[in-house]
Amino acid sequence: MRAERGQATWQIALAANMVADVAAEVSSTECDPGLLEAALADQYRNEGIAPLRPDLFNMVTADMDEGHWLRFAVIVGMLAREELRAAIPAVSQRMLVREQIEKGMVTAAKGLQAVDLRILASSMVRAEELARRVARGLGIGFEGETMAESAARLAKIDYTRLLANVDAARACAEEQISELWRRQEAEDNRIARRRRGKW
Repeated sequence: MRAERGQATWQIALAANMVADVAAEVSSTECDPGLLEAALADQYRNEGIAPLRPDLFNMVTADMDEGHWLRFAVIVGMLAREELRAAIPAVSQRMLVREQIEKGMVTAAKGLQAVDLRILASSMVRAEELARRVARGLGIGFEGETMAESAARLAKIDYTRLLANVDAARACAEEQISELWRRQEAEDNRIARRRRGKW
């Protein structure tokens, strides 16, 4: 079974390319949270959906730092593209706008903590990851994939998990190197003691 009947879907290649394109555009402009809020509100209005009230928007985004806002700008920019924004009315039938912004946008923006705009613009895997995080938060499927397949792909390319694995491997390697040094030092000391004994 592929995406559920009636479920909004995106094409993953299109979504990832939109992320990369917008990341390249955003990196050359200043990020203004007020303008992003206004742009997102306009996108909802254009789809005939009431936007989130400013006080609620401020509450949802209160603890975002500069990196979060930059990735949020990429998400707002990708959703401005007609091919992706077309899914929002279907999403809005089963999810409040506040929930969409919290789960599909803010959580996705925060989830790629170590990924900056340069990486999003140049790495299609990282662009794909952000697109998949947004889609997961909004409950949007991908054409030709089941939800389980989409979840498995996101888990496979999860940058935070990859970094954790690299750190774990590095720690393990450092421990192995330390053990080798200890053995070598013990062997050197044993040889030195033997030599001293012969004199």
